[in-house]
Amino acid sequence: MENNLNSRQYPKYAKHLIVLFVFILGVLLFYGNTIQNGFIHDDHGQVETNVYIQSIKYLPKMITGCIWESALGECQRSQYYRPMQSLSYFLSYMISSGPWIFHIVNLIYFIAVIFLLFLLVNLLTKNFLVSFLSGLIFLIHPLNTEVVNWIASAPELLYVAFCLLAVIFYFFYREKKNSRYLILVYIFYLLAIFSKEPAVFLPFVFLALDLAYFKKDILELMYWKEIKPYVISVGLFLFYMSLRFWVVGPLSSNPDRGQTAIQHVHTFITLFASYVEKMFWPYPLYLHHIFYAKFQFLNIEFFVSLIILLAFLGLCFWAWKKKLAVLFVWLVWGFVFLFPSIVFVSSIGENLFAERHAFASTITFSVICAIILAWLWQKGKLFKAVALAILGIAIVLSFVVVYQRNVIWKNDFNLFTDTLSRDSNADPIRYNLALYYRDNGQPDKAKEEFQKIIDRGEWRLLYQVYNNLGDIYRSEGNYEKAMFYFEKSLEKNSNHTKALNNLGMVYFEKGDVLKSLTYFCKAVLIDPNFQTAGTNYDNAISAVQGVDNANLPSLYNSIIKDGLFKPSEDNNITLKIRDCSSATECSLIFAGKFDTNEFLFGFMILGKTTTGQVIRPTSAEFDPATNYITLGIDPQFKNASINFIFPTCDGIYYKVAAP
Repeated sequence: MENNLNSRQYPKYAKHLIVLFVFILGVLLFYGNTIQNGFIHDDHGQVETNVYIQSIKYLPKMITGCIWESALGECQRSQYYRPMQSLSYFLSYMISSGPWIFHIVNLIYFIAVIFLLFLLVNLLTKNFLVSFLSGLIFLIHPLNTEVVNWIASAPELLYVAFCLLAVIFYFFYREKKNSRYLILVYIFYLLAIFSKEPAVFLPFVFLALDLAYFKKDILELMYWKEIKPYVISVGLFLFYMSLRFWVVGPLSSNPDRGQTAIQHVHTFITLFASYVEKMFWPYPLYLHHIFYAKFQFLNIEFFVSLIILLAFLGLCFWAWKKKLAVLFVWLVWGFVFLFPSIVFVSSIGENLFAERHAFASTITFSVICAIILAWLWQKGKLFKAVALAILGIAIVLSFVVVYQRNVIWKNDFNLFTDTLSRDSNADPIRYNLALYYRDNGQPDKAKEEFQKIIDRGEWRLLYQVYNNLGDIYRSEGNYEKAMFYFEKSLEKNSNHTKALNNLGMVYFEKGDVLKSLTYFCKAVLIDPNFQTAGTNYDNAISAVQGVDNANLPSLYNSIIKDGLFKPSEDNNITLKIRDCSSATECSLIFAGKFDTNEFLFGFMILGKTTTGQVIRPTSAEFDPATNYITLGIDPQFKNASINFIFPTCDGIYYKVAAP
């Protein structure tokens, strides 16, 4: 009996292996030339210079860190908590640090997604042709080129693969009525949300399966035995969110994308239609699509978008009423994984519309096309010829587009110039092209690209453009222009730590150490983890502390007379106690009334006696809890009237008399 069983199973598995082999050949044919491509755009910070994926000692960082921590110095500004992405890069890096291994890994993930799609469709339809065509159409769809080519898009591939695995085992759980499969469902669901955030909505696909495919009643799903998978999925989601909050902090949004409720509705409808349109007609493909939110309801564009959304909803309703369970499940899949990109528009990255956001939903398009082609195939010879012609033309055209697109993804220069040739208003891409020119010894071209962004004056990160322009002029020794652009940067964003540090460096290099201190100090106060600013700050402090007693009058005059520090209009410091009972040191205690961000330069506190002698305290301590300042002075001045100055990080000084 066992031999008969094996003989019956062998042809099935042999057929699956043949399909897998065909998919592997197809991916190599369409995407094999990506292996020679380099690191692109975000790959540099996430992979090439990411120290946390380069050694096994950083393995805990897969959970306790984020993918941008190495580049940013912390995770609070990242908002990306994707441990599986970091783990994937780490395992790849253990094989090689070259980009080729990361591109091969992306191809392996892509093959896995295609084959898992084939398996799932086969489980749902029991139709080999529909299953094979679903995988094939998804393989050749040009909209996938960004995800397959871009190493930084590995999370897209990972989360879709894990979601497909979770749905496959959920199907087994319901069909075989075996709770052991649920363990695998939970594992793959957790891995999916650890790969990319949209996976949290996967339980809605489970619900579609239960309602449409397994014919579960809503009331039936209220019993613990039936609702258990959903409850535990919520628990896993909360577990993920607690880890995410611990590592990257609370969810944040882009204030520049604040929209009213009615504007949000407009964006939802037009974005949804744009993604559907892109699935049907993906050309042209490029990295940075600018989505122009016009918020006009009485125009043809919005009217067409509304029709597309209503047509999709109508198709869902028709599939439900006609009990076309497979079609309904895949329509829910397509909407669920597009949902985050069209609803949470204030929380997604630089691109409001991006080809990679449609990757998971393109599966729905592929399955629908496969169903239509399989239907044509069954209608007779003429229709078979039509189906073959459509598929053949699609394969040839897709190959031409995909192969050429892979070449464009070969390096930064190709990708950036191609994108700008299609849309000259893509400021983020022009910014990266300018950085490319700067880093490759072409500063004049970099200046030209930066200036184009400034002339448009629309990009929300103009302060970074000004800062980088200033950095180029500083490297050329043109301090006047460098200072101009650093100050322009700070006008746009007064908390831009890099501009503060760079402006401080200009003053330091010009020999104006006191002025540089205020900028270094502000940078460090804003970002204590900014090591470059911290080092520069320490160097400036050392230079001031190195001033000997003979030059203290000059230092004193520089603070109060040369305009480097301005006198405070408030009398926020008063003398409370003057205790000279010790033979070694007089102790003066001052009480301050400071804002929470006030920072005193203790090492620059100086006093001037009525005889004109400038003295430096022998010790200076500040207690932020009480705002008490304790100074120690030499006993020889115990009877002297002294006017003390207290310089601050804000470039002001308090003058306090100690009679």
